[in-house]
Amino acid sequence: MKIALLTTDNREHYGDYANPRPHFGTAPEALLQGFAAMPELEVHVVSCLQKPAAAAPDKIAPNIFYHGLVVPKIGWMRTFYQGCIRATRAKLQEISPDIVHGQGTERDCAISAVLSGRPNVLTIHGNVRLVAQVNRVRPFSFYWLAARLETLTLPRTNGVVCITRYTQAAVESLAPRTWVVPNAVDGSFFDLRPAPDASAPPIGLCVGAICVRKNQNAFMRALDALAAERKFKIIFLGLVENSDYGREFQRLVAERPWCEH
Repeated sequence: MKIALLTTDNREHYGDYANPRPHFGTAPEALLQGFAAMPELEVHVVSCLQKPAAAAPDKIAPNIFYHGLVVPKIGWMRTFYQGCIRATRAKLQEISPDIVHGQGTERDCAISAVLSGRPNVLTIHGNVRLVAQVNRVRPFSFYWLAARLETLTLPRTNGVVCITRYTQAAVESLAPRTWVVPNAVDGSFFDLRPAPDASAPPIGLCVGAICVRKNQNAFMRALDALAAERKFKIIFLGLVENSDYGREFQRLVAERPWCEH
């Protein structure tokens, strides 16, 4: 089976064009680790870049090929990714995959997959429409436009892979079909051999931006009853948004000796 994976090369995201190695988000990287262990698959990773990057290897693994497509800035959001769509479509005609996987609706990947002319599925992480709604974004701002592209894209794909039931509930009214599949996990996690101190209170780590949609404040309140019964510690790791919600978070952490940020 031949799969085309459309995903963001983080050299573009971080302006890391001098790096000769393409690198991706944690979920796509873990997914590629899994694909590398399945020699019966032929996988083609396709990413758009605004500038030429340092020469990358043609292969990430024996069965995984990499294609970096340079698309001038005019071909990105300012033209609703027309340049990315056309460059990706041309490359996919050359590759001729059995299925195209668009990784996320935040940028060009989903719209390019849907308009590829080939069977396609999407993975949704960001739920851009909900991000735009909760943040009350300005008309014609990036997230305002991205939310409208997401609304346009979801009904036109063959199906959406949802990493949680929450995401499934957010997209199932628009998507023709959905599946709940948790994110792939980096293989190094399976090599860990934890040896906690049985006499020490357990520690939980909560990673993510401190904001309304992550719901840390309600999480703390929900743990109050348990904290009254036993000892434990929760450590929050993430940037606090400059808002009433962020200030409430800081107050709740300060009031709870079992919380740390």
